[in-house]
Amino acid sequence: TGETGGVLAFFDTARNEIPASELRSAQVFYDTLRFSPDGEYLLLTRDGDVTIQNQTTGSSILLYSGGEVDPRPTMSPDSAMVAFVDLDADGIEQIFTMSRLGGTPTQITFHQEGTIQDLVWAAG
Repeated sequence: TGETGGVLAFFDTARNEIPASELRSAQVFYDTLRFSPDGEYLLLTRDGDVTIQNQTTGSSILLYSGGEVDPRPTMSPDSAMVAFVDLDADGIEQIFTMSRLGGTPTQITFHQEGTIQDLVWAAG
């Protein structure tokens, strides 16, 4: 509907004068869902891919594809950037950032070993 939020309701279609119709599309299953700080965007992950959906327009963009680990994405406080985890050339988990509009990811950490449990982009 383009509206933010809403209420789930039960409708008795037997009492509806106009028959209800169902528009079916492909079922899509995601591993994780995470909202931006302002609630305007929804980050979706599936099989190493990161998709962002605009909650006002309902449009979505595949931001990153082919990640080798769970990307654990998070958004900057102003919702302009997305950070996520992937492996570097040596197979070590690193943090990458990119614009929420897409583009080329930038590696911002250069760990020599270890793993990353979760990402939280703090304000300031």
